Amino acid sequence: MIKLKPQDKWPPLVGTDNIPALILIRDTALTLCAWLMFAYLLRKPILLILDYLRYPMLELTASSAPDWNRLWIQLQPYALYIGWLMVWIMFWGIVRRKTLSASAPKPQPPALTTEEHASALNLNAQNLRVWQGSRNQIVHFDEKGNITKVTVGPML
Repeated sequence: MIKLKPQDKWPPLVGTDNIPALILIRDTALTLCAWLMFAYLLRKPILLILDYLRYPMLELTASSAPDWNRLWIQLQPYALYIGWLMVWIMFWGIVRRKTLSASAPKPQPPALTTEEHASALNLNAQNLRVWQGSRNQIVHFDEKGNITKVTVGPML
């Protein structure tokens, strides 16, 4: 079971000081594997660029230039699809510009205090503070959507 440090603020923000070592090792290993996969998939273009930048500069010595015509024939359907998609998006952006520009972004409202939050949900503020401190809860609702019971659940 992974133990996290208790949070002082609510909602808890995940920072680098609160991440277990096992998760850091996992994330680092997965990121490294992803970059190695990218390097493997791009090995031929990388070798071509290295050969082009090696002495004698700006000349291919160990490899041959790719067949750009054959490559374009393979990529042409995708380029045409992307072009049509861009035209379609621009067309609908122009047609719907009034609707898209009608709603201006509104600023984020100020955060509720625990008492305001509890009163909005018809709850006891002390219970809400306790629930905010526990990591996992099981919440029961009635048919109207009101909270009837909260129990602390098992740590998974």
